[in-house]
Amino acid sequence: MARRNSKFDSIRNTLLSKVTNPLQQLELITVAIIYKLIFIENDQLIRLSSKSLLVSQESSEKYHWDNLSDNSISGPDKLLLFKEGIKYLYENIEDKYFRTVLNNAEIPLDDPETFNKFVKEVNKLNLDHPEALGDAYEELLSTLRTSGDLGQFRTPRHLIDFIVEVVGPNKTDSILDPACGTAGFLISSYKFIKENNSELSASEVKKFTESLTGYDIELGMVKLASVNLRLHQIKTQQIFEYDPLTKDTRWDDKFDVVLANPPFMTPKGGIVPHGKYSLDTKRVEALFVEYILRHLNPSGKGAIIVPDGIVNNKSFIELRKEMLSNGLYCVVSLHEYSFKPYAGAKTCILFFDKTIENNQNILHIEIENDGFKKGVNRDIKIKENDLLDAKSLVEDFKNNIENTNLSKFKINSKIQDYSSEGLDIKKLYHHKNNLTLCPYTIIYENSLDPNSKNLIRLGDVFDIHKGTLQSTKSEPGEYRFITASSDKFYHENYDEKLTGPSIIIATGAGGSLGKVQFFNGKFIASDLCHVLKQKSNTEVDLYFYFYYFKKYKSLIEKVAAKGVSKRAINQTNLANLRIHAFSLEEQQRVGKIVKDNLEKLDSLNQSIKAIEDETLKLIL
Repeated sequence: MARRNSKFDSIRNTLLSKVTNPLQQLELITVAIIYKLIFIENDQLIRLSSKSLLVSQESSEKYHWDNLSDNSISGPDKLLLFKEGIKYLYENIEDKYFRTVLNNAEIPLDDPETFNKFVKEVNKLNLDHPEALGDAYEELLSTLRTSGDLGQFRTPRHLIDFIVEVVGPNKTDSILDPACGTAGFLISSYKFIKENNSELSASEVKKFTESLTGYDIELGMVKLASVNLRLHQIKTQQIFEYDPLTKDTRWDDKFDVVLANPPFMTPKGGIVPHGKYSLDTKRVEALFVEYILRHLNPSGKGAIIVPDGIVNNKSFIELRKEMLSNGLYCVVSLHEYSFKPYAGAKTCILFFDKTIENNQNILHIEIENDGFKKGVNRDIKIKENDLLDAKSLVEDFKNNIENTNLSKFKINSKIQDYSSEGLDIKKLYHHKNNLTLCPYTIIYENSLDPNSKNLIRLGDVFDIHKGTLQSTKSEPGEYRFITASSDKFYHENYDEKLTGPSIIIATGAGGSLGKVQFFNGKFIASDLCHVLKQKSNTEVDLYFYFYYFKKYKSLIEKVAAKGVSKRAINQTNLANLRIHAFSLEEQQRVGKIVKDNLEKLDSLNQSIKAIEDETLKLIL
């Protein structure tokens, strides 16, 4: 299902010929809405004979939004009036929110005819129904984030709502998003509280909206967040231009709920945090996790989206210990398409609740489908949606940690005991020492079939050799150069230790990750591949395991690959992968069929090539 037409599409189309930069379009639309809103609210105050006007009556008559539609005023004069009005309002209005939005506002439009059309389109927006307008504005922001025009990592609405529903903020909670962007988590929290409290008084609404706090390091984002909140009827708000990693002026502020999807991209050279952090790291994502742990109240709860490195990288073992002792109770693994088309990072959601004391049982969940088709464009809805079962499972787990029945839920999950006796070294090997929180590793128990009792460690069956040559180093020669590509390459040298029957698995980052090939002869392999050879003390049929690994390609990638935007399989993870054990008799029975079929395929391919060559000869 494609994105529905936004109320703002026609406004952007009007500007397109003169203002081509999406960010400038957005700022102009935003400033115009706020300009108009100021005079709507001021007119209401005048009608009520209020002594506290936003704008004096004299100034209102001069700069009023309605003047921009007055046919007696020329186009150039209207445009000049608008620009002067913005400057006047910023310098004279006392309302902090309006001043924030108008601060350093740039109007990149000098064409009066386009400006007249722009004003007409803005007048079609119904500011009497701010909730509908707010949703449309948020859709505009989402569209720009999806295309990358905001330079921000978009958190899809369905993931924001899932996180908020699991955390469950209430009307008395103070709520923070320390990397708020356009305030998606704050708006979702506001809606959640209103929907779950049907009889809120005006004072209660005012009180909990005043508790919504957001930080962002960019003034532009602060403006967008402020407008987004205002258009959702959240008039009292606390949105600050503030970097919680390098500034400590708000360090002592604590909150009942903290929600965040912080930036994953650490600047070159890293962040230099202020001295109140205990982590010895310059990684943005790790520092934000510590920030949440330190800024939750003793009974606080929250969630943060993090790259997979946080849950499985050796560098963050101490951080994971901190998480386990500070209310971590659930880790949800998202698939790699979750943030497409803007980014393909592999991520997890960490859920915290400090009221869950001394918890060593952590719920791990895999989200295979989230209601939207996987791919570059994520705007087609599908029936499959693991988020629904995940929400119910987490609620059940929180209410009954010791006795949750996972079989009731149609979703891949496992409860892992992280006490000193809990992690099974026979299954997790090196992961035990790493204190992994990775759902794939835990749910699949580092194996291709966690339910099977007949498993063996891959490294106990095969010698594993890493390829030695860069993929670009092919050259004329008589020996095959095997890469992750399907194309045939050659080289003048071969690797003697690889000679003979070999299984080659693409293990480097890229679209061919997990691809399996078989070769029998002299060859050399790319450094993006690992080569499996039969151990001298084992009996295996390589033809059998060649097709075994082909069959389990996707699962091998899922369980053994690590990394965020560039996932790869290292030799340690490959060696420790647990695979099915088969009798040599069964291997040889199937292996013979595989070998015969491979010979048939080779013969057919030679026939196809001969037919192609013969056909080419017909072309003069």
